[in-house]
Amino acid sequence: MKKGAVAPIILAFALLALPFTLSVWQVRADPDYSITYATHNVEILYNGYVLVNDTLEIEMSGPSPNNFTMGFPSTYGQSLTKVIAYDVVNGADLDVTLGTPLGIGFYGVSVNFPGTAPRIFWVAFVLNNSLVTFDEPTNTSQYTLSFPAYPTLTKPAAICNSTLILPSGAEYLKGATNSSRAPLDALAYEPSQTVFGLIDRSIQIFDITSFKRQITIDQFGGISGADTYSITNKGLTVMNETRAVLPPNATVVNTQDSLGRTMNQPSKLENQSNLYLMGFLTTVEPAKSTTFTVNYNLPSELYIRSQGGDSFRFDIAMFQYFNYYVEAGTVAFVLPEGAKASLNDIQAGSGFAVGKSLFQETVSLSKTGIMSASSVEVGIVYEYNPLWLSFRPALWVFALAVVGVVVVAVWKRPREEEAMKVTVPSVAVRLTEEEVEHFIESYEEKKRIAFEIATLEDRAQKGRIPRRRYKVQRKTLETRVDTIARSVDETKEKMRDAGGKYAEMMRQLEIAETRINEIEANIRSIETRHAGGDLSLESYRSLLSDYQRDKEKADTIINGILLRLREELG
Repeated sequence: MKKGAVAPIILAFALLALPFTLSVWQVRADPDYSITYATHNVEILYNGYVLVNDTLEIEMSGPSPNNFTMGFPSTYGQSLTKVIAYDVVNGADLDVTLGTPLGIGFYGVSVNFPGTAPRIFWVAFVLNNSLVTFDEPTNTSQYTLSFPAYPTLTKPAAICNSTLILPSGAEYLKGATNSSRAPLDALAYEPSQTVFGLIDRSIQIFDITSFKRQITIDQFGGISGADTYSITNKGLTVMNETRAVLPPNATVVNTQDSLGRTMNQPSKLENQSNLYLMGFLTTVEPAKSTTFTVNYNLPSELYIRSQGGDSFRFDIAMFQYFNYYVEAGTVAFVLPEGAKASLNDIQAGSGFAVGKSLFQETVSLSKTGIMSASSVEVGIVYEYNPLWLSFRPALWVFALAVVGVVVVAVWKRPREEEAMKVTVPSVAVRLTEEEVEHFIESYEEKKRIAFEIATLEDRAQKGRIPRRRYKVQRKTLETRVDTIARSVDETKEKMRDAGGKYAEMMRQLEIAETRINEIEANIRSIETRHAGGDLSLESYRSLLSDYQRDKEKADTIINGILLRLREELG
């Protein structure tokens, strides 16, 4: 074949293969995008947690990426508590993968896209309250906040605006503040600090370890609520009050402590968020915990509407204005007796469960990491027949009729001679007021020294005290606590011998003490397993939260017993 005829044939084959070659190139092309705009908002929540919210706008110049990697300097990684992401355009939550490699000196996360990458989305990082510290131990009105001044991105951002939101009433003193970068370089490393003054209590450093909300709908449509908080003081000063957000339009608000005593009357601070201030009966010392319950009523006409026939719908917005971080919480909706929840009509996503008793159903929701960014709209549809209104009265009439028949039957029986009563003399040990008072003071001194030992141990582990000095102080404290423990045990024995309520209180005290010892052993076990890599961080945190909650319950029982003993002294 002539060379002149070969060239046209090769050209024809090349033209035919061109579309296939282009399609293969497009499939193999790497995803590409540019970051046109970014905002970086840093806000301090009421209980000292730091919320970092990054909103990003991206523009695609190639195939859509499957994920988006970002983060911050690794110095903040150990403070990270929760990460959530949200697709602003499509109104949907996005999955997040933690611990994504981002480079030496950085902590990274990946935001995963189920399909095409959204044009605008935000990522919220929650950092714990260890980043908010008193500027000086003796100056409890001046704080230092540590935070990343800019997000760490894998690509440059055309412009990034950073905003620092201090608590209301705070006075900026020195350090980083609002700023802007155009452009923001990739892998920006910007650890920063800000010092501010605060003369009021618009922030307090504490953990909310547990939150339980129960909303009960009665057979007449009345709605009552009860929110129970378990908190631990992480600051350097005592807590004598705290703030809590109630559902909108809550009325008849009152609070109770863990012993059922009525606390100071709450006062409303804000109308929009329905924020209330609660005063404690007794102060909460640093590193100590307490539990309290807020009771309230809700107007049924605003929350319940009839859907025709026996069908009703209950709607409520949950956690909408929570300006604090809650480690774990549960919400239970108790329906009227005889009501049946429609599982297909429960709205708020997954996580719901329906519990059933003999005549009543409860719809419950469990969540971890609760704050305003995790707010949900809850809608529950249930069927309720008004004939159930007569159920309780009919039950009482039936019970009274049964009792009446039994009484008549017993009355008509022939009476037998009354058996002779035998009085058994009591040989109980008599306790003096001095002995009871000495027991209370000794027990509280024992608890105080135990707390000092724990604090000393913590300081030694962090290298804040020389090892030799630590050993001497620990030996001294242990000798004191052993002496006091022997005195406490002797008085315990006398109280058991005294019998009656004293013996019962000592029995409850020993059960609570045994439970605390078991919990502390379990905590040491999971700490060892976590340090050895046998227990994941998520499992460790979950178990630790459960153990701490159980320990708080046991501590509450012990404090209640000591309080009852004080009341016995008058």
